[in-house]
Amino acid sequence: MALSTFDTPGWRAIFLTMSGGLFDGPGGRRAFGGPLLSEALAIVDARVSGFTQAASVLSVSMDGMTDVNGGGVYNLIVYTPTPLLVAAHRLGREEASADLLLARLGAALQGPPLNDVASSSGTGLQGGATPQTLFSSRRLLSLVTDSPSTMAALRTRAVDVGTFLYAFGCAAQAVHLVPYDAARVAVCALALLTALTIVSKTCLLATFLDTVYSSQKPLVKRWDGQGSRQRVNP
Repeated sequence: MALSTFDTPGWRAIFLTMSGGLFDGPGGRRAFGGPLLSEALAIVDARVSGFTQAASVLSVSMDGMTDVNGGGVYNLIVYTPTPLLVAAHRLGREEASADLLLARLGAALQGPPLNDVASSSGTGLQGGATPQTLFSSRRLLSLVTDSPSTMAALRTRAVDVGTFLYAFGCAAQAVHLVPYDAARVAVCALALLTALTIVSKTCLLATFLDTVYSSQKPLVKRWDGQGSRQRVNP
């Protein structure tokens, strides 16, 4: 959301009312783009660095998304296992490639707030070591990404150069993509269509019955209230 969203007379009036006249909103990008941004960033980086330096094992996820302007954004999250968003890369006019993303990823791992938590295993792997033998000596172990072809190539490159010992795709997205792959097979496509039709008709029937029952007036049975009129013999 753009900072200018709240830099309007209406929002300023709301903030002033809620704060008793003490706060009129965050202001626009000029208010945030000066010393206030630098001070806040330094505080956050220090806290994140404290978490990462204290963690004995780290893993990283890199996930691509599209911002409100249609541009590509790659979010970098470190798990300690507490998830910490440490960087967001915008490629601009540069075309995404495995090597470019790996370079951006490597720069983020060496700079603040991570402060050189990553160490390459390239030399050890070239000398005949295996990921299992290097496991106990590494803090940064695994990388997980979503499943576009560029990300799949990134995972391969990241392991080949020794930045990570393991790399794998997002399980949730893989499960999401399975029906799309299955739909290319005729018999699976028919099964999926049948299942969707059954679910759709069941939901429609449930909605119809709920509407019918809720619109009916309660029925008064002829024996209702007779218990209160019955005489009890001593």
